[in-house]
Amino acid sequence: MKYILVLFLLGFCSWGYSQNNPASWNAVQKTKKGEITVYWYDNNPFNYLDENGKLKGLEVEIINGFQTFLFNQYGIAISFNWVQLNSFVEVLNEAKNQNQVGAFSLGGFSITDERKMFMKFSPSYMEDIAVFLSTPDIPIVSSPDELKTYLSNGTAIGIPGTTQEKDLLNLRTELGINFKMKQVSNSFDFITAMHREHRRAFGYLSLPVYLMKLNDGSLDLKRQNYFTRKKQGHGIGIPPLSDWDIPMNEFFKSDYYLRMKNALLGHYLNMDLYDFINSSASDPNLTILTQEREIQKVGINLQSLVIQKERKRNIILVIVVLVITMILFVIVILIRRLIRDLRNLRVQKEEIEMQSEQLKIINNNLEKIISARSQDLQKKRFALEQYSSITGNLLKEPLREVISLVAQTESFNLLSDDQILITLLKKSASNLQLVIESVTKQPPK
Repeated sequence: MKYILVLFLLGFCSWGYSQNNPASWNAVQKTKKGEITVYWYDNNPFNYLDENGKLKGLEVEIINGFQTFLFNQYGIAISFNWVQLNSFVEVLNEAKNQNQVGAFSLGGFSITDERKMFMKFSPSYMEDIAVFLSTPDIPIVSSPDELKTYLSNGTAIGIPGTTQEKDLLNLRTELGINFKMKQVSNSFDFITAMHREHRRAFGYLSLPVYLMKLNDGSLDLKRQNYFTRKKQGHGIGIPPLSDWDIPMNEFFKSDYYLRMKNALLGHYLNMDLYDFINSSASDPNLTILTQEREIQKVGINLQSLVIQKERKRNIILVIVVLVITMILFVIVILIRRLIRDLRNLRVQKEEIEMQSEQLKIINNNLEKIISARSQDLQKKRFALEQYSSITGNLLKEPLREVISLVAQTESFNLLSDDQILITLLKKSASNLQLVIESVTKQPPK
């Protein structure tokens, strides 16, 4: 009765408060536009930044789908002011803020009756199951009493303000044991802290995150078969006096959302996982165990495929290395031959250059010898000419006297025999004169 009364008062107050608020759904319907503040914190797979700094996640996609729905259904264009906060508690406080109207809070909220007392929720978009994990030093127990002995004086790790933290506190009261509490910011910090503790640490983890980490092989923790918690589901947080739950409820009932939901969950969790979560309602531990075995089988098969692929890759790598080695060997041989040929060519070139230099020296020596010989011959020729000229001049005068005597003798009355002798003497003198003239004649230069 108290719960119904609180809901009635919240509904009445939100109707009155939203009538004149420009950020309300009522006001936006009139202006056909508006801005909504969306508070979120890093909590994969609900909300997170990818390696490129782009905001992604289940709840981010749902909010973007809600934006498209409003435009298609009502012609209303809304924009979002994304505000990142540091922790779940901060996002929860914004969802509880009674001064907020045009706002949503994305924290992977578990829908509970207690929280409905101070905030609103969208309809559940996914079942909410939390599994109980422990460090590897705690064995898989066969009874809650056996597990109790390992938890006593251990370390419980929880996220402040979450139902997982509250479940740990309730477990301590339920079992009547004492253990330390350590707080972390989100699910991934929870896994990191569990890995660091190494001994007798435990806590609750959302099932989607558990299966996601189990599937990628990065979870070195044990899931105990006891103390699994199932709640009403995951929903988007809405401030208590906001009227944006009205179009949000319509959106979740629409065919557009139902089509988008299957694709969305298939993208982040895959549909087999989503169907598995829904089937966990009757006996979560048994179904989870079955799913774990299936995941382990898939992991073994994947590992086998990876080994086969690695083996093929190694064979291909060996073949490539052998081929490259052979190519390099041939290249080395060719390079060595080329170097040898270049060395021989260099030696031949040096020999040719040396022979050429020797030929130049011999040629220069021959030119000098020929020049010297020519000069010597010119000198001898000049001396001979000088000698011929002098000799000819010396012979000319006696010869003229002989010719003159022969001419005078011809005027004497001589015997015929003497006349013949004088004639022959004259002829010989004329011939001798011609020889002397030819010798003393200067040759052309």
